[in-house]
Amino acid sequence: MMEREQFYNFMKYSVQDLLNERGVEGNVQIEEVMKNNDQVLTGLVIRGNGECISPCIYLNDMYERYQEGYPLSYMANEVADLMEETRNPEIDLSKLMEYENAKEYLSIRVVGIEENEQWLADKVWEPMGDFAKVCYLDFGEQSEGHMTAVVMMGNMALMGATKEQMMADAQKNLNNKDHIFMSISAMMAEMMAGLQEMVPEEYGPPLYVLTNKEKTQGAAMIARPDIMKKIGDKFGCDYYVLPSSTHEVLVMPVSAGVELEMLSAMVHEVNATEVSPQDKLSDKVQYYDHEREQLRNAFESAEKEMEVAKVPKEKTQER
Repeated sequence: MMEREQFYNFMKYSVQDLLNERGVEGNVQIEEVMKNNDQVLTGLVIRGNGECISPCIYLNDMYERYQEGYPLSYMANEVADLMEETRNPEIDLSKLMEYENAKEYLSIRVVGIEENEQWLADKVWEPMGDFAKVCYLDFGEQSEGHMTAVVMMGNMALMGATKEQMMADAQKNLNNKDHIFMSISAMMAEMMAGLQEMVPEEYGPPLYVLTNKEKTQGAAMIARPDIMKKIGDKFGCDYYVLPSSTHEVLVMPVSAGVELEMLSAMVHEVNATEVSPQDKLSDKVQYYDHEREQLRNAFESAEKEMEVAKVPKEKTQER
């Protein structure tokens, strides 16, 4: 059985041969790509002359399939098929170097700042408390899947745009996206339509899901002040935001009476056991102050409230 590096090289040359036989131009290369949470993945890209954007097909999971006995020829053909599709994209990627053409695709995703120090180094982003609002291109569903590309500082320079301009246009586009806010039980009922006997009855504290219509990078909806305020209006109180993943967050009103330490432990446990490393958002529970319309770290918020409570009230002097 081949070692991982041998497998990657085998796939590279096998896919290149298949593409040559099909008359597909371009050179297949192995590239390491840093993803969210500083996770480094290995993939194959095909590049032609003058191309600035080329989709990467990751091989890490394929190596696991190879170890389980999946035929190498099948996997090589899968990759070759995907690469052939990318040679005829539905979007003219060359036009994206002109900012006026690119700005309609801009949007925002959120990641944890502390977890992504290296990854953020060459990206276009701005801070939002514990999170980074990252600028990326979202092309939506294409024949080869949902296409996205994070904007690099080098891309921004080639487009002739400024960081402030790109972030403003990305926020504007995000504000026009549809969002989903519903209870966990309602979402499960929707997912199990026709299987009502399998839908659990609602119990325990109220818990809601906030995401976007596509349910991809939907955690970015916490960067929408209008939505965050509406949720507070609905509850009539402050609420916690549990960073479930980059694709959605969970929301619970403080009136539910659940202790912050318990919520924090739950987030840590789910992130460690249920969420893939590249989809992890953060372990830090957030607190939305409805009156101030402000999202901040829940533990910092609790500490401030304790400090305020310790300050003795001034006695009113009698005249």
